[in-house]
Amino acid sequence: MAKEKPRCVLCGEETRLFDRCSIHFYCTTQIICSKCLDCYEKSEGPERDALDQRILSSRVLENRDVVRRNYEADQERKRAEEEARLEQERQLQERRERQKSFLRCCDREMKPLGNFTFQLGEHTFFLGDLDNLLSGSLELALFRCECCGQVKFFDPSFVKDASL
Repeated sequence: MAKEKPRCVLCGEETRLFDRCSIHFYCTTQIICSKCLDCYEKSEGPERDALDQRILSSRVLENRDVVRRNYEADQERKRAEEEARLEQERQLQERRERQKSFLRCCDREMKPLGNFTFQLGEHTFFLGDLDNLLSGSLELALFRCECCGQVKFFDPSFVKDASL
């Protein structure tokens, strides 16, 4: 009884000795022909997903249970990452809306003046400027109302995402 020649997991054709390649597919090693390998390596996004589905449904897929289990775990991880990204985006949008309400005066948006560094400490008779050197500085973001001239100070990290 002759041993069956290895087949490409994508196209299903028999692979010759010098045309035979392998890919790591969800913690398994699968045989693939060089033509399909080139196509698989160049693909990305939805095209790669379609090729993965073809491999998953291939009748020559080796270690089908392991592949299926690892594929499902990977899909679950991707779903969780997407949910986390969407939640982070939602929180960022909420933060922007709150910032817009804080950065309003006279029913107008305040004009950003930029970030400024303010020196802490004070000049004293006995110590001179030593207190200034030891106290350090504080960076603040300034906003001004163009209507009434009111100025507001904010932590720069709080308003860095404000798109006014």
